[in-house]
Amino acid sequence: MIQFIFKKVFKMECECRGNTSITRGKMQIGDSEQRGFDPMKGKSILYFTMALGLCCLFTMSRFIWNDQNELSPVKDLLSFNASRPFQYRILIPMTVSWAYNHEFVKRHFSSPNLLFLIVEFLSIILLFASFRRFLTCFLESQFLIDFGPVVFFYSLASIYILPRFNPFWYPWDMPSLVFFVYGMIFLREKKWVGFYPLFFLATLNRETTCFLTVIFIFVSFGKISHKELITHSAVQIGIWVGIKFFLSMVFQGNPGPGIYEDHLWENLQAFLEMESHVGFISCMGFLWFPVILFFRDLEDDFLKKSLWMAVLFFMGMMLVGNITELRIFGELVPIVVTSFLVILQKKFFTSQ
Repeated sequence: MIQFIFKKVFKMECECRGNTSITRGKMQIGDSEQRGFDPMKGKSILYFTMALGLCCLFTMSRFIWNDQNELSPVKDLLSFNASRPFQYRILIPMTVSWAYNHEFVKRHFSSPNLLFLIVEFLSIILLFASFRRFLTCFLESQFLIDFGPVVFFYSLASIYILPRFNPFWYPWDMPSLVFFVYGMIFLREKKWVGFYPLFFLATLNRETTCFLTVIFIFVSFGKISHKELITHSAVQIGIWVGIKFFLSMVFQGNPGPGIYEDHLWENLQAFLEMESHVGFISCMGFLWFPVILFFRDLEDDFLKKSLWMAVLFFMGMMLVGNITELRIFGELVPIVVTSFLVILQKKFFTSQ
């Protein structure tokens, strides 16, 4: 990774040195091509090799360092007997259960845990790719676009791996982030044909898709007709409520409180404990702090209004989530990290 960074910086410096350095660079590339080696291809191979290694490291760290919640162990999720609302997040357990019931899969996989591991690894690879694609919507610096996913995974590690209070592993966490990032891409580019199937599957995976609707309303208000705004909002709310109602009926016999569990009083008490303060401050690798500090430097309307959604997200999690379990803020990480990188670009990478 360090070697890659220095190569990027060297390339940037060469572009600023004038014709002499550029000519020398072209001569070097020409010599390399005569030897049958393409430097750009080599850089791409190096980059994707390191990206694959980072995804593998993150996957194994989550599996090794985190635990299963006793209310939703894998065996109960696969048999559809886990506590509510955990069992409502049905997409990945249902997919793994369907796959593991095939004889071919059973012969080659001794445990369904291996299938969950594969799903996790593939999801993290997609997350790397989707976040890099998301960055291209806001950044011009190729260096920040290439290096941004590393910052992203650093921030993810601060909420999914490093915290030791309730360090739970859930099979829907990483797919949820993939869906959320692609959902924001589709919203920004108004690709409804891709957005609605994704929204349907993402809601089967986790209920936080409702905040994609919040982003849509915030970003679209005043920019599209009231009819279009109401139509899209109603369709998304209808899909979300319909899926939640259907799942509540299917699993009404499962133990647990139901669609959500009230954690408001518990969360208010957590603010009085110093240990909780340390966790909150370090959330997302401290990147939220410069984003708040330099919020006015953000010019992209989509990004700014998505950050305002974070306020509603936090209020919602105060009611239905355990805020000391920092992983519940995962959907905010791509927005915060992207905002941080945009600020970084404006401060240090923009030509004056």
